[in-house]
Amino acid sequence: MTFYKWNTSGELTWSDGDALTSSDLDNSMDETIVPIGTVVGWIKSFTGVPATLPSGWNEADGTTLSDADSPMDGETLPDLNGDNRFLRGNSTSGGTGGSETHTHPIAADQADTDRTGGDVAEYGFASSTSATDATSTLPTYYEVVWIIRYK
Repeated sequence: MTFYKWNTSGELTWSDGDALTSSDLDNSMDETIVPIGTVVGWIKSFTGVPATLPSGWNEADGTTLSDADSPMDGETLPDLNGDNRFLRGNSTSGGTGGSETHTHPIAADQADTDRTGGDVAEYGFASSTSATDATSTLPTYYEVVWIIRYK
């Protein structure tokens, strides 16, 4: 497998150590390394991080792009920051789903028996359907601002 890497002198090279040339990169290293449409986590509020994005990048905040030089001109960016979504891999993009909480249904009637063969009514269950309280399914996290390359 061949890929790009930084050598100890800070130069971008092929993984076998050969130097990259402009023709290797079709005169545009940015397009080769980071494709248009790439989404990246940015720690925008972290001390020392510049407050502005480089040209060609925008926060994934639901805005409509207006840049004639971009192949995404006129497209509405996904809002990946405003509704606090986790990103999930798939063979296509744009799908949504999931829920922040869930419940577990509990159904019992007097004909049900416990594992020992006794009637569950002996334990205070009546014929009913119920559910547990809603429980959060949110794992621990670290917040980032999602940004997208548009040109």
